[in-house]
Amino acid sequence: MNHYLPIADHGVVGDLQTAALVTSGGTIDWWCTPRFDSPSIFGSLLDSERGGHCRLAAELPDESGGTVRQLYLSDTAVLVNRFLTPDGVGEVADFMQPIEGTVPATGPVTLQTDGDDITARFALEAGEIAAVVLTSAASGGPVPHAPSLDGIADELEACRPFWHAWLRPSTYRGRWRDMVNRSAITLRSCSCPGSASCLLGTRPG
Repeated sequence: MNHYLPIADHGVVGDLQTAALVTSGGTIDWWCTPRFDSPSIFGSLLDSERGGHCRLAAELPDESGGTVRQLYLSDTAVLVNRFLTPDGVGEVADFMQPIEGTVPATGPVTLQTDGDDITARFALEAGEIAAVVLTSAASGGPVPHAPSLDGIADELEACRPFWHAWLRPSTYRGRWRDMVNRSAITLRSCSCPGSASCLLGTRPG
């Protein structure tokens, strides 16, 4: 990853305590944890060679004709990278469960060391899912237990009603509603609990 994508080619996911930037190719190239003012874990947004990143994506050979589309699930902060190839379609959903505590530990995908990198490769059949969970823990503190795949899927599903319920008080119904909702969700994702509590009480013109 020795290049820099435009900031417009990124999506943002957050849990109200921190946020990560995810490229349209499935790379997390900025993430500070556990708070916005914490040091970055991944920083290739600023230094592509030494900043570090995490990539979860389909392998698309140049000649395959594959494309990638990045989108949010409607009125949520769940970011989806959809990989389309002549042989099939795969999706990677990036999200952070809105929390006021710690994030669970790693999922069922087996990671292996590869020099200075950590990698994993796996194949999925139609309808199958796999999970990778990134977390942080205090030095010397307890290691969070590994969540089940069903538990991770439940957290993903719980994100939708959380964001829908948060948007519900909005009174704006104008032609820019989608943009207003997306802006509000992005701001809320990047706000500590309570700091954006009045955001949807406004009435944009």
